[in-house]
Amino acid sequence: MIPTSKDFQVQLDQLLQEASKQGRPHFDIDAASLHHMVWGYYGRKHRLPQCCYVMKKTMRHGDLVIKEADQDQGASLTIRYMLPR
Repeated sequence: MIPTSKDFQVQLDQLLQEASKQGRPHFDIDAASLHHMVWGYYGRKHRLPQCCYVMKKTMRHGDLVIKEADQDQGASLTIRYMLPR
């Protein structure tokens, strides 16, 4: 089944919650890693635009874009989420 934005959101929320429980001050993730955890497929049916959308939508004040995507919605997008949320 092809993942939806909600699938990426659920995975990202779980990762942020785990990192927060560990007492980490921040959590960095790139779109390629999140996409791979949820879907794993990078061919023509990739869902990188949805993945990047969710990552950007989840940002709050203080979070940082560490690396902007090569394309508008590319795998290299990296965001630092400050913890706790």
